[in-house]
Amino acid sequence: MDNTQPYADQTIFIIDDDESIKDFLVTYFEMSGFKTKGFLSAKDYIEQLDSTPGCLVSDVLMPGMDGVELLEHLNQVEHLRPTIFITGNATIPMSIQSMKLGATDFIEKPFKPELLLEKVNNAMATFQKNLEVINKYKDLTNKEQQAFLFMIKGRQYFVL
Repeated sequence: MDNTQPYADQTIFIIDDDESIKDFLVTYFEMSGFKTKGFLSAKDYIEQLDSTPGCLVSDVLMPGMDGVELLEHLNQVEHLRPTIFITGNATIPMSIQSMKLGATDFIEKPFKPELLLEKVNNAMATFQKNLEVINKYKDLTNKEQQAFLFMIKGRQYFVL
């Protein structure tokens, strides 16, 4: 197994109420070169929230707080992290709601671990690019930010 992942300095946070799946994913990502933290519930994950960079891989249907409720909570506290949902009981409305809330991807169980690894790397790459754009935007003056917003709305002329 290749242990040279492009985002190996980041942590994969895994939440699944099925301990065997959680343990398998923790082991798989560690063998793939990542740091990991595994949790059996969304509540356990929330209790340890910090600024550690990484990606969240979570089951959707769990007792207590489900994955969609977790993502709603993370949005409320502005805790941004790429999130990939895995589930054995997906519905189209659930998938749509998850994506609207900012989930990066939604994968049905059973899945190939290699596919999840690819999705995690892609999610972290996209998230990193988005952070770079946000940071560049923050470096602009107020007038430059206004001009930028004016341009992306399709308008042509703005006086600074």
